Amino acid sequence: MSTRLDPSVSLPLRMRLKAWWHGYDLQVTRRLKELEENDHGVSLEVEEQPWDGPKFKVPQLIWGEGFLTPGGAERTAELVKPLALDKSMSVLDIGGHLGGQARLIAKDFGAWVTAVEPDPELAAVADLLSEREGLGKKADFHAVDPDSAAFRKNAFDVAISTDALYTIESKRPLLAAVGKALKKRSQLLLSDYIRDETVSDTAALEAWMKLEPRPVHLWNETEYRACLKKLRLDTRVFSDESIQLRGTIVAGFSRYLSEAAQSGVEENLQQALVYEVERWVRLVAALDSGAVKAVRIYALRN
Repeated sequence: MSTRLDPSVSLPLRMRLKAWWHGYDLQVTRRLKELEENDHGVSLEVEEQPWDGPKFKVPQLIWGEGFLTPGGAERTAELVKPLALDKSMSVLDIGGHLGGQARLIAKDFGAWVTAVEPDPELAAVADLLSEREGLGKKADFHAVDPDSAAFRKNAFDVAISTDALYTIESKRPLLAAVGKALKKRSQLLLSDYIRDETVSDTAALEAWMKLEPRPVHLWNETEYRACLKKLRLDTRVFSDESIQLRGTIVAGFSRYLSEAAQSGVEENLQQALVYEVERWVRLVAALDSGAVKAVRIYALRN
């Protein structure tokens, strides 16, 4: 897609000064519509794909292709490394977003991935992306209602969810369905946000929740442990990953804004970029307050 610098447009001061990323002289570029010329010399506008719109494009520019949350492919590879995935295994990806995680697992490890996503629009776009990469069968996407989720019993060797369950109110019925779908000697890996109720100052937490694109429904550690115990899952790891995630967010934005300082930011992406910066700045503030924690949970079905 061709672009050119437009000196008449600049990013607002609030973005330039936001959080830690100072010192970049960012310029906005106006996006030129790409044209295709056929044999008769007639030019046609190329239809923009769903994943090219600002809503999905901006997060991918920051976190990586196919990813809407911090860390991208590097974080996924680190998270799944202890699972010892291989081509004989079936994986259930809960809250698959745009499918970067599911496709990485399918491509790098050869595992068969069934990904479920509560947002029908997101599930449809993720499925299109899998088809485009020739992974329609290896990384298959479905829209699912958490209240009525049902999967094949004893179908999966691994269930994984990254930064998704905190937006789902009906965690218990969804996790109960996941529990039934896991085979004996299977693994469950969750990366999620939880509430620390010992922290009374909730201002930063509330500010973050207001800006999230979906309603936030946080559990605390006790609720998670009790639910997994009821499902006869043995929790082996329940670790606070807040410091690591904070570093991942800062590094991701630093890298992207450094690149944007050189190439500019397309005008049609400006508003979405300001929102994305504000959203993650608020999460970091909430993590720093201690009211919310980023956690990694690993459990086994014996």
